[in-house]
Amino acid sequence: MTLKLSIYDEDGKHIARVAEGEYHELTMGVIIDIFDVLKMDEGKVRSIWEINLSLINCYKQVTDILHKQFPDITKEEWRRVKIKDIAKLLFDIVGYTLSEIDTIPTEKN
Repeated sequence: MTLKLSIYDEDGKHIARVAEGEYHELTMGVIIDIFDVLKMDEGKVRSIWEINLSLINCYKQVTDILHKQFPDITKEEWRRVKIKDIAKLLFDIVGYTLSEIDTIPTEKN
């Protein structure tokens, strides 16, 4: 799965470049980190406001997680990525990972 992330110009109005990364199977620790950042383990529906607030409060941790998927994005470029793109990307990664789990055979042959 190819991942894409838009990096905007200084004004935040135009896309300066689109970084592409290849999805690498995530370790359990990374999945736990993403769930922790998104507070997905609390068993309640969270508003987009609460999710965005979590992302902002944990942005350093989020960029550390995503840097493994996008090693060519610089520290300065991470500051020019829109929060909605980060949230969508994290949900896409978690969704893809969970869908991969569904492909594991559960019946004995």
